[in-house]
Amino acid sequence: MKEKELQEHIDVAKWFLSEEKRFDMCGNYDYCAFCEMKEENPCANAMLRKEKANKPKTEIGENGYPTNVVIRSLEEKLQDADQLTNERYEQIKAELLSYKKVNHRVSKKCDNYRAGRGNLLAKITLVGKSLRINFPLDTNDIKYEGRKFPHKDLGNKKAYMDAPFQFKITSELSVRRCFALIEDVMTEKSIEKKTKK
Repeated sequence: MKEKELQEHIDVAKWFLSEEKRFDMCGNYDYCAFCEMKEENPCANAMLRKEKANKPKTEIGENGYPTNVVIRSLEEKLQDADQLTNERYEQIKAELLSYKKVNHRVSKKCDNYRAGRGNLLAKITLVGKSLRINFPLDTNDIKYEGRKFPHKDLGNKKAYMDAPFQFKITSELSVRRCFALIEDVMTEKSIEKKTKK
């Protein structure tokens, strides 16, 4: 099977499994450690690199899903991530917690930030090697059109219905733009910054 065909097969299987598990399975397979997100056919090439490294072969079951899926927690992913990714995570975390009455809870899949019960402000996940931040912002707002705030609308996924606006962290510039999005959320929710002592 050629890389393109293998990638198409993986994409379909990954989509169905993501729907079944109710969260994005990208970054949760045993071959994801070999992934280079920017290359063409990243999943297929990652699987091939893994097999060349003499690791257990990824088996595809009768249902089309890989049988040896390893669902890693956010904390495990961060432990395996590079220093820069961890530094960016800490910067974003600190910015969110610099606002009044904001608290966070790290679950297996993500780091949730809320102000009071049910008032979701942000959700941080790590997919592959990239941090993704979801916000309860309008994905169709004209303010976020164009290249400054590239984002995905994940409102059709149950896990992201309360925070459909997904922003990917790729650079220091995207961290600063993430801070601007955090400010927009806090302004919308009438949450002020903590007073510096």
